[in-house]
Amino acid sequence: MNTAKIRILALPAVASLAASGLTACTTSSSQEAVAAVTAYVNAVAAGDAELAHELNPYSPILGADGIAASAAATHIEIVEIGDFEELDEGLVVPDPDAAPQETDSDSDADEQDESESTDWTGVDWSDSSWSGLESEEDAALEEVDTVVAGLVPVTFALDGESQTVAIGVAYGRDESGVMQHAYRQLPLPEDQAAAYGAEHTVPAIAPAAIALEVPVEEPEETEESSWWGGDSEDEEADAEAEAVVRTASIGDAPATLSSAEPLLVLPGTYSVQVDPAGQDDLWAAPGTPEPTTAVLQPGGTHTIELAEAELTEAGRAEVHRQLDELASAKYDQMVTFTTSDREESCGILAPSGGWGTAASAFEDEVFTLGNTTLDNGGIVVTAASSNGAKGSSRGNGSSSTFADEAFCAGLESANAGTATVPVEVLSSALTSGDLEVDADGAFEATTPWTLAMTTTVTSFGTTDAAGDRVGYGDDPVQTTFEAEVMIEWTPSGSIGRDGTLTIGDAVIGEDSQ
Repeated sequence: MNTAKIRILALPAVASLAASGLTACTTSSSQEAVAAVTAYVNAVAAGDAELAHELNPYSPILGADGIAASAAATHIEIVEIGDFEELDEGLVVPDPDAAPQETDSDSDADEQDESESTDWTGVDWSDSSWSGLESEEDAALEEVDTVVAGLVPVTFALDGESQTVAIGVAYGRDESGVMQHAYRQLPLPEDQAAAYGAEHTVPAIAPAAIALEVPVEEPEETEESSWWGGDSEDEEADAEAEAVVRTASIGDAPATLSSAEPLLVLPGTYSVQVDPAGQDDLWAAPGTPEPTTAVLQPGGTHTIELAEAELTEAGRAEVHRQLDELASAKYDQMVTFTTSDREESCGILAPSGGWGTAASAFEDEVFTLGNTTLDNGGIVVTAASSNGAKGSSRGNGSSSTFADEAFCAGLESANAGTATVPVEVLSSALTSGDLEVDADGAFEATTPWTLAMTTTVTSFGTTDAAGDRVGYGDDPVQTTFEAEVMIEWTPSGSIGRDGTLTIGDAVIGEDSQ
């Protein structure tokens, strides 16, 4: 859940409103409604989020960390619970087809329309079902002849500040005499709205939130933006990938905080200690925030500001590890020669048969002519034939080189029909390079990775090492090819928040597979 999309329902203080001054409904049914509200608010005051939601489905649905943190807090204190007061306007059921209105996330909580439904608790406060959640039990009140709607005022205190909220309740007895009740958002008459500082009752005490905030660059608008003005799926995925996550201690409860989604908790006083970045974190804000004590009234948010995330030493090591892995995979391909029973078996450095300037089997989006010496001294082939001819070439892509013979299986005799003489690797070595990696994730090799190899192979053919064809009717000559390979790779690019590498036009990582 994005912080900017949270809708806050303000519960302003009503210091002058005394619950004892309200008109009480003395029926046993209304007393049962008060008892239900009492049980619910006592669960909130005990910091028991699970029980509170069980007793009142409009109470926020908290995750495991929020439940544990809420239990570890100093909770609200219930000062007084008033009697039930019936509302003349009765139960108002919202239009189920009406779409919820968007709320300006930059506006203050008290300026927002309290009649709007809210989704940040996990349930819709203006829901029209009796239980607050769609279920078969919602039909329980269908057999109730008379439904009474009203409010129960609850005064609570937190950190010396008291508030009174009007909790909306509707109730009635079914044919079996069992009292059914439901929490409700109900419109208040003008005088009561003025007294409570709200236009509607609330079905529950709003939760609070603990959030991480990190500086982010506003994305540039593009013509490819979604036509409805919202974030595209790719943009949402990018935002999720760039979220900053830190472990923390809230009271004596461990928790994980994320800049992508605040931690919902019950109102209370919380001691918050954000831990230093983990040793394995690729990105982290430098430094550690000071421990704080947060007094969170209903609907309040405690924001912990972090500096802009930078690449950590673990992130720098991850860049080097991935480049080593790429170089190692290419090196393993380079030194592997398998002789087949077919016409020819070639290694990765053999040319592709065209008039290109490099071997296409070796060259790809990561190992390019721009960042390797593949076509500039990286390969030297010398040849000597049985007729005394000698020759040499550099590179491995054009027809004027010996690379097609040097890196392919040879013919064992003048009249052999298949190439079965393997290429022999005399020596080979892979040397890791050095990097300069910036805090923003950009990297560049300061010394290259080197892929070295020396090979030899013999083969019979009608052209000797000098490039001359043997005479008509003469036997083919035997030529020995030796290759000295010293390919240097100098990669540059950047690492993303999710650990993926970008090298040139290639994106390397789990998400790119």
